Amino acid sequence: MSLFILHHSKKKDNLNELLEIIRNPDYELQPYPEKAELRFFAYGKLVTLSSPIRKSVIELINKKTEKIISLDFYFHRKNKVSKLEVIL
Repeated sequence: MSLFILHHSKKKDNLNELLEIIRNPDYELQPYPEKAELRFFAYGKLVTLSSPIRKSVIELINKKTEKIISLDFYFHRKNKVSKLEVIL
């Protein structure tokens, strides 16, 4: 079993990079899929929303280069009675 811990400074860098892309006028939000599915993992403690073909429901496309960026996100809770928190 491997454990991956992201250092606080790296989290901040990742968030800044994400915000830079979202604010960039060259990127455009793609339409959401007509159908989506909730996928549950770890006995309901981890949840994600994806399209039926397992792609992220949030995608941005660069209007100049046509590069597509998928923004995966998950909801997590420590136990079944805790509230869900967003993980980017």
